[in-house]
Amino acid sequence: MKPFSFFCLLFVLLLIGGALPAHASQVQIMDMEEMTRSAGLIFAGRCIGFEKVDSQKEGFSAIKTTFAVETGLKGAEAGQEISFCESFFPGAPDAKKGGQPPYRPGSSYLLFLHPISDSGLTSSVGMGQGVFLITDMPDGSPGAVNGLNNSNLDWAPLYQGPIPLDALFDRISFLIEIAP
Repeated sequence: MKPFSFFCLLFVLLLIGGALPAHASQVQIMDMEEMTRSAGLIFAGRCIGFEKVDSQKEGFSAIKTTFAVETGLKGAEAGQEISFCESFFPGAPDAKKGGQPPYRPGSSYLLFLHPISDSGLTSSVGMGQGVFLITDMPDGSPGAVNGLNNSNLDWAPLYQGPIPLDALFDRISFLIEIAP
């Protein structure tokens, strides 16, 4: 191979290799302490419904979701209704939020949400890490599992799958109490 061709090929490979990471995204794995610290709202609640909203003023499309809070842990109180918007990605499968688990009306969730912005936008902490579907444990008691099957929760290595909801509430309350 001629030296000029070799350097051209090397340049193209470096150019392509350098461009790829700019288009990729990674979500940092967060433990419960990081999730609790990052969240502006932490609550367990039932999804009442959602709707697509367009903001001419802000220039975005979003999904507005409303929850009935059943247990407020940080920034929310039981009995309150909380509505928030998350960015809408039209190209995502089934026109749902890209990279986010869909909320189903009637289902209950434990949510860790970033503080809601002035325009009403937020997202779950760590994407799917901050969304726990509340489900039944084998013994019938309530449990919760996130998008990583709870594998990011270093304090609960025995729970690959649902964690008892009371244990989660206790851990979150402890972390809020000791937070600086």
